[in-house]
Amino acid sequence: MIKPLKIIVITLGLLIIIASTIIIIALFDKFKKKQIETSDKTTIYLNVNKDHIVSSSVEDKYLYIHLKDENGDQKIKVFDINNSNLTKEIYLNK
Repeated sequence: MIKPLKIIVITLGLLIIIASTIIIIALFDKFKKKQIETSDKTTIYLNVNKDHIVSSSVEDKYLYIHLKDENGDQKIKVFDINNSNLTKEIYLNK
């Protein structure tokens, strides 16, 4: 009677160790992915008065910002979201 009990206790101990190992590996993997995602974020600073921004929209991988200055001139600035570069400037009335 004691021998089957020892086998059951050893088996349950091994299962607990295996389950704990799987949980620890999953946690490390999750935190590693979260660190990679946060390090890819970039910030774009525009030197524009907020009253000059008419509208903005995001399509595909581009950020479109419609601007209007004091003279009434309008332009659209297009930024690539992946590398934060200004790709185009479209002047609407000149």
